[in-house]
Amino acid sequence: MSSDCEKIKEEIVKALKEHPEGLTAVDISKILGFHRHTVTKYILVLEATDLVYRRKVGPIILHYIKKSYNGDVKK
Repeated sequence: MSSDCEKIKEEIVKALKEHPEGLTAVDISKILGFHRHTVTKYILVLEATDLVYRRKVGPIILHYIKKSYNGDVKK
């Protein structure tokens, strides 16, 4: 992946670390200034690499950083 992709993933992880209560993809997109579809794409990548997990709460999906996160986004 390009360095831009890594930067986006790192920014998403940073936002999730700063908000342990969880964030929606829309929340993350507003915080970071990226389009919601871009955020969703990278959240799915981070989830596939076991860095992020999601939980459905009523009609919304909250995203969280895994407690086992060691600071390495480049899996």
